[in-house]
Amino acid sequence: MTSRTRVSPPHAREAEFAFVFTQTGNPFVDSGVAALCELSNKDVPEEVTIDDVRKQLSYIFRLYSNRDWKKSIHGMIFPNADLVNPAYKDDRGLTKYKKYMLDMLKRITPPQNSGNCVACGRRDGVPVDKTRVPLLGSQKLVNFFPSGSSGERFCPACIIAVQFMLLSIEKVGIPLMMHCMNWRIQLANARRIMRWLKKQSAKKEGGLVELGYKMNAGLNAVYDAITEIIQDKRIGIDDPHDLAVPLRFYHFTNYGQGPQVNVHDIPSSVFEFLIEVERSRSRDAWRKIVRQGYGAARVGTDPSKSRPNSVYKSLTEMRSILPFFFIKKEQRIIGDWDLVSLYLRKVRRMSEKRIDVIREVADRILEFSKKSGSARRIREMWSAASYRDFRTALLKLHAAAAKRDGRGLLTYDEYTLDLSPEGGRTWRETRDLLMFRIFETGAPWLSGISEDDVPVNEGTKEEP
Repeated sequence: MTSRTRVSPPHAREAEFAFVFTQTGNPFVDSGVAALCELSNKDVPEEVTIDDVRKQLSYIFRLYSNRDWKKSIHGMIFPNADLVNPAYKDDRGLTKYKKYMLDMLKRITPPQNSGNCVACGRRDGVPVDKTRVPLLGSQKLVNFFPSGSSGERFCPACIIAVQFMLLSIEKVGIPLMMHCMNWRIQLANARRIMRWLKKQSAKKEGGLVELGYKMNAGLNAVYDAITEIIQDKRIGIDDPHDLAVPLRFYHFTNYGQGPQVNVHDIPSSVFEFLIEVERSRSRDAWRKIVRQGYGAARVGTDPSKSRPNSVYKSLTEMRSILPFFFIKKEQRIIGDWDLVSLYLRKVRRMSEKRIDVIREVADRILEFSKKSGSARRIREMWSAASYRDFRTALLKLHAAAAKRDGRGLLTYDEYTLDLSPEGGRTWRETRDLLMFRIFETGAPWLSGISEDDVPVNEGTKEEP
């Protein structure tokens, strides 16, 4: 009796798969999987099936045959790949690309507990170079790869995923790609790019999404992308802290010679602050503060597309942005104490106690200055060019109050622990916070008093 080989139905092997994809931590793979999820109307990578992959491969075969897409692929993403290699005439490049990808599709195996794929670590991979995955280098440079192998190992599933990456990145002079380890955020970014792709397609345009940002405005594009993501109602922001993860944006090229990578890391604290602001009544004030970061701009121009923004730069580098809360020439402020305290808590990680003490001291300074009929010491604090100048003005106010009312404006602990916890290192931040509160509550009085007309009456005989 001869044995007969059982032939499985075309898609029966899918039943063997717990899943095809999962989040890997590799930015190129995860960006591609996010695009696949959006195309397949799936919420998480584990829901994407082999049938979904097969269907969406057919879609990108058609899409990437477009001349504009070929230009994006060859110029910056996959140089000399089958699809765009000038050595292949007519449709031979597309035919070869299809053959390779469909072969990879057939070779996808169920995920295991381990594997040598450098992206997912769940399957064994095959050596590939920069024509399949950006920034891997050439297979000819064997000393570039571990153990002298001719390429880095990616499994068939991850190789296919990378092909979809183009649908979740944008062009800001060169490609800009977002990556994070919160899948809702990663998927929201892919959804954002897909919306722009649909608008682009309606205009009969192709290639990577391009929103008009110049190369030097890359950080502006990053923060505008974050704002769009936060505004996506489908991510479901119940508790901003749950979504507050570090975001990394890769601004890169994959040229045959001289590829480059610039990385923009957005701290989780900054991301959480932006989420909170977008949901608060301070949103419009925040927009005005951001506009301060462009400096003076010509009427009718949009500096966000072409000029670096100092607010975004300082936020990213975790430097204080408090100076941008002031319109200095007019001695006016933007926003209110609620916005300032939100920034202090989320980004500067300042304690509620210290925030409250600074606010209370500012209120005492203003109240005493009103009683004394002089704003001179306040103006001295505002114009202080050094810690010594600031401290002198503050301590003179304190001494004058003690002499006049029998009690100073602040205690020893308030001064050492809350106003100057690091000595003189953070004096500008403390000064700016005091002045913000004073301007917020005392602007009408300050604008109506003139130091030329009003004598100093602070309880001291000594003039400054």
